[in-house]
Amino acid sequence: MRASQLPSHRAQIGRAGAAPGPHSFSHAGPRSARREAARERQSGSSSKTLLLRRAFGRLREGEEAELRAADPRDLRAGRWFRWVWLGGLLVVAAWLGFFVLPVLAGLLQWAAAELASGVRFWHAVAGAGLLVLPWLVTTGLWLKARRATGRPA
Repeated sequence: MRASQLPSHRAQIGRAGAAPGPHSFSHAGPRSARREAARERQSGSSSKTLLLRRAFGRLREGEEAELRAADPRDLRAGRWFRWVWLGGLLVVAAWLGFFVLPVLAGLLQWAAAELASGVRFWHAVAGAGLLVLPWLVTTGLWLKARRATGRPA
């Protein structure tokens, strides 16, 4: 078989009505992809979220129809992944409570004592800032994402 007779992926890229495949190219930039993903998230909840809400009896009106319309593969994966996700959430909450919050509380007490004494003022500001700043940035980005999708913070 000649190379000219082999099927070409490039020929399928521009073909009208061709479904985008794993090798199709998009000339849209990363911002438009993020906007599209945000619109998709805003339009509906994931199967995992809907299945969790149904398991806890918190499914809202319209979400049952959305769940019935979901792809069977999504539902199959969502049935086991919802519990993995919930377990991970509990592990992260325990880690936060047992490790992060005590360290932050101790650091803030130390920083307050150092700031009050004035001996190592900038050392205390830098130490507290380096530990607290990532948490503040993460919280700010989370709030920005919530506002971008139209959800309350």
